[in-house]
Amino acid sequence: AFGRAAIEGQAMGKIVLASNIGGSLDNTIDGVTGKLFESNNPQSLADAPGTSPSKEAMNENISFIRGTMSRDV
Repeated sequence: AFGRAAIEGQAMGKIVLASNIGGSLDNTIDGVTGKLFESNNPQSLADAPGTSPSKEAMNENISFIRGTMSRDV
């Protein structure tokens, strides 16, 4: 799966919790744009919110990433 829900959440400035498989690995930078948790591990999911970046830190990271990406295709 592509992980479109994660991208939509990030676009709305939300901290994304995503499993570490599939499209989430391509569109969620662990500790930067969200938090990845181990797939099929309920404890990993339960621990993820406490270790995710703050909203302020995430917004700074996303602003930096946007500034380094070219919109010219």
